[in-house]
Amino acid sequence: SRALVLRLLGELPMNDERKKLQKAMINEVTASLRVKANMAYVEESFAPGYYSYMDSSGRSTAMVLMALLRVAPEHPLVTRMVNWFLRGRPRGQFRNTQEAGWGLLAMMEYAKVKEKALPDYTAGVWLGRNLLMKQVFRGRTTKPTLFTFPMSKLHRTLTGGVTSLTFAKKGTGILYYNARLRYSPTKIPTESKSQGFTVSKTITLLSAGGKPLPKATRLSAGDTVLVTVSVKTLAKRDFVVIDDPLPAGMESIDTSYINSSATMNTQNLLKSDRYDHRELRDDRVVWFMDTLPGGSYTYRYLARVNTSGTFTAPPVHAEEMYNPERYGHGVGRTLTFH
Repeated sequence: SRALVLRLLGELPMNDERKKLQKAMINEVTASLRVKANMAYVEESFAPGYYSYMDSSGRSTAMVLMALLRVAPEHPLVTRMVNWFLRGRPRGQFRNTQEAGWGLLAMMEYAKVKEKALPDYTAGVWLGRNLLMKQVFRGRTTKPTLFTFPMSKLHRTLTGGVTSLTFAKKGTGILYYNARLRYSPTKIPTESKSQGFTVSKTITLLSAGGKPLPKATRLSAGDTVLVTVSVKTLAKRDFVVIDDPLPAGMESIDTSYINSSATMNTQNLLKSDRYDHRELRDDRVVWFMDTLPGGSYTYRYLARVNTSGTFTAPPVHAEEMYNPERYGHGVGRTLTFH
């Protein structure tokens, strides 16, 4: 309702009193938005009584977006709300016709306000004073222009004290851009990191009868272990992947094939929280969740030591697949199997 009133204010002649009211309402409406990575949206409570009004997060977000486009089109949250409609909606779907209708109206309003001019510009990307790429854009297209900058060259440039990455254009139209940094650490992380997720892992030796031996520290070829992955997030996350790499010398056990006394007696130990899909790969175990509400979760599986030696165990990692800036990882370690 505030968004609708704010949009109406944008249609009225302005005076000092209305300007003051408009500014206050912009602050109220934007304060209701939840900002996550490069997205922003209204998170409704979905109380039972609101279903009859076809209320939803998507519809409310569309109303706020249309209001800001009318009274404050340059507000930084405008683009973030558009990103949510493009990438953040649960399962990429509209919940009902009201949400679909308001969402499409908001996208049309955005195109009218922000994309009135036909693109006709030259864009460039600089790292410090070094020009990385230059491209001419004329007319509308959905095909992106991609450029990859090798880490070795980036490292040499940064050692010279350059830290700024600049996108700029000359001409008319909007430049949409994105930058991603992909890297592999040269050393095993010795400290955990929490950027939206807190994750950890324990490995517990099991006896021949499947009983946990928490005080045992020596692992030998042929041993069966219980791996427990703990995940905590303070807010709801969407399209989550939990990736637990296995050290070479260890393999996961598919307990759907019960072929030993160790696996037959461990069903109670393997109780895990809900997930949508799990993959037992040769080198890792991966869980997928479309939605993970805020809270603490535990996931378990069995593994077997199949080779003696000293191996690197990379840290367990959790992230939102489409917002990898929201992530967390545990501690890497070196394991010796006797």
